[in-house]
Amino acid sequence: MMIIKSFSSMAAFAVVCGVYAACPDPDMIEKVKRGELDCVKVSWFGFDAEDSTRHVQAALDSKARKVVIDRMPQGAWIVRPLFLRKNGKEIVFEDGAELVAKRGEYRSGSDSLLTLKRVKDVVIRGKGTIRMWHDDYLKPPYPLAEWRHCISAASVENLTLDGLTVRDSGGDGLYIGVAGSDHIPCRNITVRNCVFDRNSRQGISVISVDGLTVENTLLNNTIGRPPQAGIDFEPNHIAHMFKRCVLRGCEISGNKGSGIEVYLVNFNAESDPVDIRVENCRISGNSCSFRYWVDLGGISNP
Repeated sequence: MMIIKSFSSMAAFAVVCGVYAACPDPDMIEKVKRGELDCVKVSWFGFDAEDSTRHVQAALDSKARKVVIDRMPQGAWIVRPLFLRKNGKEIVFEDGAELVAKRGEYRSGSDSLLTLKRVKDVVIRGKGTIRMWHDDYLKPPYPLAEWRHCISAASVENLTLDGLTVRDSGGDGLYIGVAGSDHIPCRNITVRNCVFDRNSRQGISVISVDGLTVENTLLNNTIGRPPQAGIDFEPNHIAHMFKRCVLRGCEISGNKGSGIEVYLVNFNAESDPVDIRVENCRISGNSCSFRYWVDLGGISNP
């Protein structure tokens, strides 16, 4: 009886690991710690169908240069806010893999699913999805806010997003801004072959950047919190900038606000010249295709 009971317990544990969780692989994790492997799979740290934050964050914080987000048979990686803190990371989504915001979390108005701050040389790629719960954030118990972004990049240098679907945020699909009062812009941001769909404030918000290329990307169906544009260039300070910005081969459609919004009322005559090029884009079905604001009145030296 003792043998049968022990076997039953082991079987039950295996079922739990197989259906609801993935058992960690300490041998592989140890090899990464020793520097013997330069690539890590998130599943090596474990999987929890209800909350995998600790597993995904451990993979992001590991020494490995490359982090693979597996497509799990049990479902999506459900997470609370995540943070990418290290330079030189490549995050690769397996086809169909999903990072999904944990429902009922993100109560702070500034909680983003993935935050990058003052890091450089980062690639996030693959046919995967980063998804939040758009409708939840527009009603109680959530306080109204515009900053529950899927991806928030602040004072980041050399960031590439390639092939991703980014959707249903409570703010922007992608926020490109600054990290502090030193107003250091993001530099050399590339977004290609991505889909930004049904985000709340913008598909992409650009606050300050030197070098931005968005190509072969869909910026569609923004609705929820103003301005509700496909992409919005909106500085917060006269020291912010829009240099070497190119939108190429994009579709921008179905947004409740503008397709492209350029809102420069926080600039004055001392701000850097604005350099934004739009090439071969299809802009349709928005409240207007293009809107450009310079001065709302009462601003000195506009």
